[in-house]
Amino acid sequence: MHITPRFTLSQTSTHVILTLTLPYIRVGSAETLIDGPNLTFTCQSYLLKLTFSNVLLDDDDHQVNAIYDPNVNNGTLSINIFKLNEGEDFNDLDLTTKLLQPKLPKKYTPKIEIIESNEDKDEDSDDEEFEDEVSVLEHLKAIEIEGEEKKVKPKYGFNLTFTNEHSQIRPELREISAVDLDVIGWSEKRELRLTKELEDFDRNRYQSDYFINDIKFEEFNPEGHDMLYTVAMNHAPWWFDDLSFELKSLTLEADDTEVLSKIPNKLQTIQNPKPLFLGLISILFSYILDTRLTDNEPTVESAFNLWKCSSIFNWFESYHGSRDDVKMCLVEGVRRGLCYGYCRNFELCLKGVEDLVEVMGVRRKVIKCFIEIYRIFEKSDVYYLMNRFYVEPYLVFLQNRTEEEMKEFGEEVKACWMGEKRNLEKFKESVFEGLREMEVEVEESVESNSSED
Repeated sequence: MHITPRFTLSQTSTHVILTLTLPYIRVGSAETLIDGPNLTFTCQSYLLKLTFSNVLLDDDDHQVNAIYDPNVNNGTLSINIFKLNEGEDFNDLDLTTKLLQPKLPKKYTPKIEIIESNEDKDEDSDDEEFEDEVSVLEHLKAIEIEGEEKKVKPKYGFNLTFTNEHSQIRPELREISAVDLDVIGWSEKRELRLTKELEDFDRNRYQSDYFINDIKFEEFNPEGHDMLYTVAMNHAPWWFDDLSFELKSLTLEADDTEVLSKIPNKLQTIQNPKPLFLGLISILFSYILDTRLTDNEPTVESAFNLWKCSSIFNWFESYHGSRDDVKMCLVEGVRRGLCYGYCRNFELCLKGVEDLVEVMGVRRKVIKCFIEIYRIFEKSDVYYLMNRFYVEPYLVFLQNRTEEEMKEFGEEVKACWMGEKRNLEKFKESVFEGLREMEVEVEESVESNSSED
């Protein structure tokens, strides 16, 4: 079995530089093959196949040059490859998953014309090739027709590409899914989730956290003050500080590209990307809340917080319904923040939405967030499966989106939020009915106690 080596990429006006970490190798066994935009590197058990946005050059006058340094990371090989056109910019060299030649799904069978093949064999091959795609389409159609959903096998995970996983990895999946995913369909699962959120909303906890950082409230309940709330409200996230993230020329850091290089570039068949864009809201909002509360220093509780506050992670939710939209996802994110967040405060959730608007329009900001989420789940003994079901395929998806697509969706999220901000009380009622009444009740209680003193 071949191993994909750790690697990074950079460029000059004339060369693309591929730097590989290859501990304790025999340099003489290394081989690099160039074929247009494609590069294949082999060395003992290592294999790396990349496809670039532009054409490389390898001839008698422009041969690949390699330098091996055994003192860096126990062995680092730097390969300099000529560009066909000097001065040409090779795009997205930091998005290393995108550059890996895609791996075909297990059931994928390439169409090969065999002259003497009989008709039945051709049909079997075609059926196998499109089985997953047709199944997903049938599932989506069934969702929209009342009573039809129970006739198809439930699908879940990124782009509804998983099924029957619950029976295969039942012990692990039982810990991270709220329902039996192979039994409960999409519409029933959503109904159960909404009911559960109403049941789990703690009125007393919300009222307690309403004045969590108010000086007046401290006089009556000193223990109500929470320094984490102060940290969360005053936190300056990296997505606001680093203005260079607005530049298309910015590249991710080496440790980020290293994470991306570990993720296989699996072929994705996506009929409609809109549900996946909506899913970004649920995932990013939970990450943003945790980032504010931890001051961008994830704790041992971060994996749980991400999982619990996101309906995608906690309920394997998907947004393929015809009425699913940005507002619904924003409301859902705030609702789960008030149900399951550490600080169940509406103002903190509003901060989270503002952060979301800032992040969403820039592709590399979103990718950077998902890399951080990947790292958090990777360290968890329980929630690591979230990387398999969602984070890894989302990172492949995001790297293959254009800046224009992300900007367009970011503008949609921003426009929706600007509209909701004009009437926050109405938005608050969309989250939970009676929130304002609960707040008034606390305010009156505080004023009453204050006047008695």
